[in-house]
Amino acid sequence: MRAEEGLVAKQTQVDPQYFAVLYSGLGDTERALQWLERAYDNRSPNLVCKCDGRSNFPNLVSNPRYQELRSRMNYPAE
Repeated sequence: MRAEEGLVAKQTQVDPQYFAVLYSGLGDTERALQWLERAYDNRSPNLVCKCDGRSNFPNLVSNPRYQELRSRMNYPAE
């Protein structure tokens, strides 16, 4: 990696929804929900696509906190 590439990585903010996907995939429900909340608070532009169905967060579908977040985004309950 060139020095300027490392500098860009340090200055670029990573969308919180990516961390939510990561922690959900690892089975860490609590951290996934924390990052989803952060993505919601930060108005992550990709969050709408990520929470539109079961495919992205299958282990969170039955979680009331996830359903409440979907409700705030005007999605119907699953």
